[in-house]
Amino acid sequence: MLPVAASAGHWVYQSDSTLRWHDDGRYLHLAVDKRGGVDVLGVTPAGLWGLTEGDTIVQADGRPVTDVAGLLTALRVHGETPLPLVVRHAGVELGMLLASEARTLVAMHQPAAPSAASPGPANAVPGHLVFQSDNSLRWSSEGRRLHLVTSKGKDGVDVVALEPESLWGLAKGDRILAIRGEPTHNVAELLGRLGASGDAPIPLTVRRGDTEQTIQLAAGAHELVAGAAPVSPPSPPPATKAH
Repeated sequence: MLPVAASAGHWVYQSDSTLRWHDDGRYLHLAVDKRGGVDVLGVTPAGLWGLTEGDTIVQADGRPVTDVAGLLTALRVHGETPLPLVVRHAGVELGMLLASEARTLVAMHQPAAPSAASPGPANAVPGHLVFQSDNSLRWSSEGRRLHLVTSKGKDGVDVVALEPESLWGLAKGDRILAIRGEPTHNVAELLGRLGASGDAPIPLTVRRGDTEQTIQLAAGAHELVAGAAPVSPPSPPPATKAH
């Protein structure tokens, strides 16, 4: 998926381990480094907010960075001043300041996670509610909802649930195989291509029942990638010991 092809304005795909952000020609791609820290995999223009492609962010505000979610949390709570970072550059750790303008990454509205009384998107209050990982999307807005998961053992994305029926031309039980003729392997890839497709209806290849067919995904489906950055649901609280 190529956020640089997205239309002008915010386009964000985020999970705990990756961030792809695009806004009016500026672009940032972050991902967790298996050796520790967060890699800067892509940045446009070069040097945006002081970042350099190929660097690994290992500390933020004096604390180790283990994933993208932690880095964004540090940025959010630090305030309006530049954020002190330690980055690994060409094998050497260096101190730097992340420009305060980088707060645009966390300044947009992010939907809240459900409470115990509201366990999922189907019970969300009016407005957007999004839980997203590379392999799952739960979206709800004003009575409409959509649940997508990456197909197990096979390429494609399954439509697990949706309201109302035939939302944007989809049907419960559909398996989305391709978008504009390009195979779709998981939820993240589907959303990335959707974000880069403009505002027109999008041809999807789906398996509906035993038949493969092409449908037109309505332009309204761009709500899935517009506006708020998706967030993952919180971890469950630790179990309490019985007395």
